[in-house]
Amino acid sequence: MAAGYLNNVWLQDPKGYLVASGYHWLHGIHPHVQWYDDIWNVWGVPKHALIGWLIKHEALNTMMKLKQIGICSTDQCLLCENGQETHEHLFVQCDYSQRVLQYVTLWLQDTGNQGSSIVKTRIRRVAMLACWYLIWLERNRCRHELMLARPEKIGKEVQMLVRQRIQHFIQKPVGNNDNNWLVQIGTNVI
Repeated sequence: MAAGYLNNVWLQDPKGYLVASGYHWLHGIHPHVQWYDDIWNVWGVPKHALIGWLIKHEALNTMMKLKQIGICSTDQCLLCENGQETHEHLFVQCDYSQRVLQYVTLWLQDTGNQGSSIVKTRIRRVAMLACWYLIWLERNRCRHELMLARPEKIGKEVQMLVRQRIQHFIQKPVGNNDNNWLVQIGTNVI
């Protein structure tokens, strides 16, 4: 890298020097991962996105990781007590998490079958991140306070968070199909 800097390689862009070309020269160009838009989207809550990003990178301190480094004596899932707590288990296979996701999925179902739209896609992304965030929060609450709320309660918290995001982002009328769906899921917009 130092040789490239000393030889002015970063200035060899045909358009002249651009900050973007200097940045790309320094850091390189990374491929766009498939899940990027699901995590880092305009409607998302930043702390939810951070947890989503950590999940995708399997970087949360699950019970399996804590046992491996000697902090815990068990790696059992704290939410369902039925399996080793890994990222895959906690956010996909865990009975507790599945019940939360099922509650939210049923709520967001489009009974009118009008297909997907940008609004619906964004709302579903916000809901998924909120589910993951609240499942992780509940898992930590269970670990540190020895308390566990019912999955339906977590599902209702997801609904509340998603409705707040909808109210914040939808400031103008949407198409009839989206509007009908928003009414169906109990969101009063415009």
